[in-house]
Amino acid sequence: MKKVLLSFLNIFKSIFSAIFNGIVGLFKLILSLIKTIYRGIVGLFKLILSLITAIYRGVVGFFKLIFNGIASLYRAFITFFKPKYSVIVSMYHVIPGRPVQRYDHKHEFGKGEIDAARKFYNQVIKKHSETGFPNTEILLVKGKKSFLHSKQFGPVTMVKSMNVA
Repeated sequence: MKKVLLSFLNIFKSIFSAIFNGIVGLFKLILSLIKTIYRGIVGLFKLILSLITAIYRGVVGFFKLIFNGIASLYRAFITFFKPKYSVIVSMYHVIPGRPVQRYDHKHEFGKGEIDAARKFYNQVIKKHSETGFPNTEILLVKGKKSFLHSKQFGPVTMVKSMNVA
């Protein structure tokens, strides 16, 4: 009887072990499915986020391109109506008994480049002050005839009234 009881217990143990292992396997399968579904959803959201980011960057880049193009056209249109600037250095050479000779050195700047013209004008004045050529006139000209600034070294007005060749 003892043997029958032991064999019955072994059968019961095997059945219980098989059921338990089946339930554990089922739970592992369910957990694995949940993890796979979760990873799939996360991957899908990452893909959607990267698509949205790419679309956003593309739209922003497009509008920046359009804005920069319009701004460039606007600047070009405004610059068209601005005057040109130039710096003229006139040097007068006086030799007794001969007519006064005038030498003009002109440096032209583009339309609307007043800052570059002023900077160059100030550099010429500084350099000319260091070298000290007499009878020199330095002009900052707007357009063709309008003088913005004028600097004279020496008696330029008196030399101009003489017979200039």
